[in-house]
Amino acid sequence: MTPQAAWAPYEPGPDGPWDLPRAAHLLRRAGFAADWSTLQQAIDDGLDETIERLLRPPGDLLEFEATFDGYESAAATDGSTESIRAWWLRRMIETPHPLLEKMTLFWHHHFAISNDGVNNARLMVRSIHTLRQGSLGSYRQLLGDVINDPALYLSLRSDRSRRSEPATNVAGQLLDRFGVGPGHYDEHDLNAAARALTGRFVLRNELRFFAHEFDDGQKTLLGQQGAWNAEDAVRIVAQHPATAENIVRKLYAWLVADDVGDVQETNQPAKQTDSIESQVPSSQFLEPLVTQFHQHDDVGVIIERILRSRHFFASAAYRRRIKSPVELAVGLARAMERSIPTMRLGQQLGELGQDLYRPPTSAGFPIGPDWINQATLIGRWDLTAKMLAESGPYEGRLNPATLAEEYQVDRPERVAQWLADLLLDGELPVPVRQRWQQRFTSEDFTAASIRQLAIELTQAPEYQLA
Repeated sequence: MTPQAAWAPYEPGPDGPWDLPRAAHLLRRAGFAADWSTLQQAIDDGLDETIERLLRPPGDLLEFEATFDGYESAAATDGSTESIRAWWLRRMIETPHPLLEKMTLFWHHHFAISNDGVNNARLMVRSIHTLRQGSLGSYRQLLGDVINDPALYLSLRSDRSRRSEPATNVAGQLLDRFGVGPGHYDEHDLNAAARALTGRFVLRNELRFFAHEFDDGQKTLLGQQGAWNAEDAVRIVAQHPATAENIVRKLYAWLVADDVGDVQETNQPAKQTDSIESQVPSSQFLEPLVTQFHQHDDVGVIIERILRSRHFFASAAYRRRIKSPVELAVGLARAMERSIPTMRLGQQLGELGQDLYRPPTSAGFPIGPDWINQATLIGRWDLTAKMLAESGPYEGRLNPATLAEEYQVDRPERVAQWLADLLLDGELPVPVRQRWQQRFTSEDFTAASIRQLAIELTQAPEYQLA
């Protein structure tokens, strides 16, 4: 496809049917996964209504958000991140606005503020609230809010920046990760950005500005000259074309594919787990999105265009992202329509490398293929097996047999296919089918058998892919 064709709206029919695989694909990428009723509603309502509901859920969400804000604020009083981590996971599982939480998780990875440096649960809760409130709006506004967040400075161990000794850590992140990206700035830009951020100190967990410590001299930042301050630096960086491409690339990787570019693809979803080529999308391929983002500075608009595009529903995007541990666990809980004990879940996710509120480095969490190796794959299998077990740390709350009964799915062969529809877009892997063929028709197909079948489906290679 040409870039213009790739990012044009997908039209069910000419571009392929609106069916179970495409609806499930959309709900995974724009959230974590779908429960059965939500999946059926999406199929019945069609693409346009489903995307509208994802972007702008009906009903009043203020009560839900205020309730969980209160839970997290109360949990932060014990000073540890274990409780607030558990409440965030519960919010992800129960939220009526999964896209909002999915994008909050994206910005948590992007800005990578860690409590290892902050050491204050209240500040971390406030920081995540900032990301949530700005996650679907203006990037310039969100970047400005983060630059004014004391947690950022503490996380980067840059709690003071004097006129005589500008701190470069925050300036480096502003340019390299939050802004134009590597290759688009030099040492002079870094020094100019650091000087623009002088006079900023974190005292008693609040960001304060001392005018006498601010360097008010002329600075040249990304080709623009003036007596720039922090607000100016944010504006200059946010409005630079290279920043637009940097953010669009990250959104592409988050919503579309892990390191897969503008390859020639059909509009039929892939029916196998092809190996993922290491090919990043070219600047030319992303140009329509980059231009729109540079002109309008609206993250939500770019997300909507991506989710409505022909490229998003082509095989170039289908099962071309590896689920992070959080996506894996939250998606399973949402599909099974039950909440689970999230204190233990947070701990197990941390052991798999995604410890919420504690990104491992200033570059955020691992991405894509970095999530999968021999050790982590065994850990992922163990996680879903324990979540679906009849007893143990998750107390048997996720019960696929009970869920099947609620949807009046009774015969063994129907239960097996229904679970495949729910968890794997309708594909019952051949090895699983062969192992279970005799039991499908026997009286031995019990609730325990259904649990075991669900566990095997979550251990299929396809289930590791979003």
